[in-house]
Amino acid sequence: MTRIGYVQFTPLRFDIDGNMERALGLLERSLEGRADLLVFPELALTGYAYADRETLGQVASEALNARTKEFAREVSRRWADVVVLGYPQWTPQGFYNS
Repeated sequence: MTRIGYVQFTPLRFDIDGNMERALGLLERSLEGRADLLVFPELALTGYAYADRETLGQVASEALNARTKEFAREVSRRWADVVVLGYPQWTPQGFYNS
């Protein structure tokens, strides 16, 4: 049987550390065993709904993307085989919700 889980919470914009703590706390309290697939809300660590590209650029840096990827690896090590966790990514062509 395939086990699919989700982490449902309202991420706060710019509160990456707090969003990580909230997500980990929910997983520690709620998930028993491992999931095959674990899904997070869209832009779960950075928050969502940025007013303009300049503001979005503040959370779309390589350094923050690296933190997001490390967070996903940690979640995968502890709780799930596959983790779906989107993050804002900047490229020379523009911003993407990766």
